[in-house]
Amino acid sequence: MDEADGTRWSGETLTFSHHDPERLLAGVRLVAHVVLPGDRRAFSYDEGDRAWRLSVTLDAWRLEYRLELRHSSGDIAVVCDPENPRRVGSAFGDWSVAERADYVEPAWLRLPGAEGSWRELTIPTPTLNADVWARIWSPAGAGGHVLPRHRGVLCLSGEQDADGGAGRLAVLP
Repeated sequence: MDEADGTRWSGETLTFSHHDPERLLAGVRLVAHVVLPGDRRAFSYDEGDRAWRLSVTLDAWRLEYRLELRHSSGDIAVVCDPENPRRVGSAFGDWSVAERADYVEPAWLRLPGAEGSWRELTIPTPTLNADVWARIWSPAGAGGHVLPRHRGVLCLSGEQDADGGAGRLAVLP
């Protein structure tokens, strides 16, 4: 990654930089799904460069992350790194991406998607006293049967009910 992006690798050390020339922020923290103690996620302010900086040692080739910006008012915003244009989409929105120079993208990322179908259904949840909507993918040839795991096994029959609904549903421990 180019140093102008504000984030750079040097060996196993990843350095982040968030410019704040007027020091409008009260703090900046790294948000990432990595094993890193909370006290090692906080940036420190560099008066000379007028920027928030953080260096962490990671045994990784790639990191998806966001920045938590704490304003002096106490408001917090979690954002993609504005100084790093590289992004990756996820089910929970975009994330910034930092990749080491020797990172090689796995070949399976470029393979065509598997054949299959999506089904929509509602799952009764007595604890919530409501139904939960779900969208489940089944591989081709599975006959509509799916076995996703969530605190047990959810088994969905391939048969639709008379109203065109999802069919029989059973939760096994």
